[in-house]
Amino acid sequence: MSDANHHQVLQAPKAENFRFHRLQLTPLALLITGMVFLAISVLWGFFNPTRFAYSWMFSFLFYFFISAGALFWLFIHHMTDADWSVGVRRLLENMAALFFPWLLLAAIPLFLLRSELFKWWDIAPGVDHVLDAKSGYLNHEFFIIRAVVFFLFFGLFSWKLRSLSLQQDANGDVNLSVRMRQWSYAGAVLFAIFITLVAQDWLIGVSYRWYSTILGVYVWAASLLMAMSALVMAVNGLRSVGLLREVTSVEHYHIMGKLMLAFTMFWSYVAFVQYMLYYYGNIPEETIFYQVRNANSWRIMSWALFIGGFILPFCCLLSRQNKRVPWRLTLIALWTLIIHAVEMYWFIMPAMQLRHVPGTGYPEDYQQYLHISPHPLDFTCMIGLGSFFAYVFLRNLRKQSLFPIRDPRLFESVNTKN
Repeated sequence: MSDANHHQVLQAPKAENFRFHRLQLTPLALLITGMVFLAISVLWGFFNPTRFAYSWMFSFLFYFFISAGALFWLFIHHMTDADWSVGVRRLLENMAALFFPWLLLAAIPLFLLRSELFKWWDIAPGVDHVLDAKSGYLNHEFFIIRAVVFFLFFGLFSWKLRSLSLQQDANGDVNLSVRMRQWSYAGAVLFAIFITLVAQDWLIGVSYRWYSTILGVYVWAASLLMAMSALVMAVNGLRSVGLLREVTSVEHYHIMGKLMLAFTMFWSYVAFVQYMLYYYGNIPEETIFYQVRNANSWRIMSWALFIGGFILPFCCLLSRQNKRVPWRLTLIALWTLIIHAVEMYWFIMPAMQLRHVPGTGYPEDYQQYLHISPHPLDFTCMIGLGSFFAYVFLRNLRKQSLFPIRDPRLFESVNTKN
């Protein structure tokens, strides 16, 4: 290699800063759309609080798990001393930064409407023996304490990793990479605990009679897949307006596509394992979850998750070409996010339909209550939160370089090869 070419390879990319004018009216449109749809959702919620509570819950959890997945990808990046992801790490930092204060604020309606969401909340002791057996965990005080701890953990670690990364941009101290790695070791262990408790409290909480010992792993896999899909879309969007072109290439798309394939398979495997064991065991307390979601029109959505969440993306991501062509991978990423939004709906909404069924359990003829019944609030909540979070994400990009300009692994990231 000649000296000139060698110098060209090792030359540090210049810092890139995002400016709203690159996207013309898109950020303003996102902000207005978000505020209008959120206002519509809240006003509608005064007249139909139960539907609003469940629609808000499924939308909130969708974005919550994307941010949680982004945080864990940061943990993986620092723990493994990865080089390929340096160029896109700042985007993950900004996705995770949504936790505080924005996701915390978005959780307030869930707290205010907790009686609408969680049937167990208003059941007195001695009425339901199942709830009595779980009362050491499912009680008002401990539930609220856990929710506070969740946000303290996710908010603190996302803020700390982003703060250290920005400090390194300013002073170039390589020791900050070591500190980020140390925080990530601790964060990964705590993440495993807290993501499991989040799944237990907010997904199982709406169907408190059911229980699952593998749901934490299931949600963890889904959150990583959703976050990687969101990252693909963010990278492609910024590259389309001329940004990140010096630090990302088709090789980065290829790696992100391979990770999407890996977690598509892992998520599907965990889902199958849970279903298979419950089917084989045939214990009513376990199978009720799937009986409800295989009743009437919900069966269609269950099959849609299998075909759309595993078969289609698996077949598409097997192709090397699909992983290396940006627009193709972006379409697969968009589809993945859509199907996992459907998954959140599939988890949450059947519990709403059984919310006012007499008694504390499910009657033998509970099927009559179960039908897919979309409501405008489902869309206004999802669009409102999504548009507002997208605006906040873009706004945060203005405050620093789009990639860590003084990370010691930046050269390796720029020259990544598969």
